[in-house]
Amino acid sequence: MTLYFISGLGADRRIFEKLMLPSTHKIIFIDWIVPIKNETIENYALRLSVNINTSEPFSIIGLSFGGIVAIELSKILSPEKIILISSIPSHHDRPWYFNLLKILPIYKFIPKSFLEIKEPFVYKLMGVTNNEEQMLLHAMLVDTDINLFRWSVTSILNWEQTTVIKNLHHIHGSADQMFPIKYIKPHYTIKNGKHLMIYTNASEISSILTRILER
Repeated sequence: MTLYFISGLGADRRIFEKLMLPSTHKIIFIDWIVPIKNETIENYALRLSVNINTSEPFSIIGLSFGGIVAIELSKILSPEKIILISSIPSHHDRPWYFNLLKILPIYKFIPKSFLEIKEPFVYKLMGVTNNEEQMLLHAMLVDTDINLFRWSVTSILNWEQTTVIKNLHHIHGSADQMFPIKYIKPHYTIKNGKHLMIYTNASEISSILTRILER
């Protein structure tokens, strides 16, 4: 089966580099594309869907914001499985305090230079635990397009999703500070897993992914 991976906001394919999956699966990383001004997440997912070969069995694995995009892709395509990691399956799982950014949308004015600052608060929010992880996250943030960043935050805040998604599997960390587990009911919980657990707990997540894909 072909596995399509979508990274989170401020991240790219490097975040998946520690995963170890059976060689029987073909792995393809879907890179972010530049959003059109005022583009809806539904239209963005439609444009992104051209990267997926639907003539063969496939599954989509989305991390954080990539999971939200994966949900929208599943409404367009027919994947064997949709797997969310450190993400949310509907807008009802979005923490209430995200709405504060609607009232005071400071993210719309964040300069590119902000993403290049080694900000301790950002590292804590993401669950960075050592220098290696800090260097990786910093490198990915530096490479993040600021317009994509702003559009993605807007899309998260405006996302309205209540559709029941078939073949959905959700892996979440018990210590995730971006999307606290108290608002979510995942199928699999990583004890003490934080938002960056795809990297920090790669072995445990690889094992769960393998079990899901073998079903």
